[in-house]
Amino acid sequence: MKKSDLIALAKTLISTSFPALRGMKLKLKIIDIEDYVMAVRLEGKAIHLELSREDAVRMRRNVLIGVLAHELCHAEEDRRHGPLLEAVFSWLYERFPSLETRMERRIDIAVIRKGYGKELLSFQRYHDLHYEPYDQTDGLTAEEIEEALRHSVPRGRAPFRDVSPSRPASSRNHG
Repeated sequence: MKKSDLIALAKTLISTSFPALRGMKLKLKIIDIEDYVMAVRLEGKAIHLELSREDAVRMRRNVLIGVLAHELCHAEEDRRHGPLLEAVFSWLYERFPSLETRMERRIDIAVIRKGYGKELLSFQRYHDLHYEPYDQTDGLTAEEIEEALRHSVPRGRAPFRDVSPSRPASSRNHG
């Protein structure tokens, strides 16, 4: 997918599903990296997305929507917390990996609540095929997303009870 198409897709997601991010400037950087698929960070009134060049080429639209929705949920949460609190959280995540695990699982639940569960599942399957498969420490697994979709409830209610394991989490960047 071309960079301009990726930006248009991200802007559409923001305008339809991420009200806390509306009005922010979107910057997308395609990078040559093998460690992750996509990452997000906020800087002032700008959303910075970094996407692996290889993944940008091979991901289908629904897969891209899944990872975008996940990263935009992170950005929305980060914006609500503000930069000082986010710095504290980052420090805590490095020292207590179970906190990062809980955060990643909470973000995946938020993606499902926003109506992007099928796309998140597509991304998880893509990720499991091209990278080390997700486990419960990385966020919701494909099986857990499938279960949540089978038992989905009206927006605003948790589709299932989140029981986060206490095993160490992987990096916050996805991939």
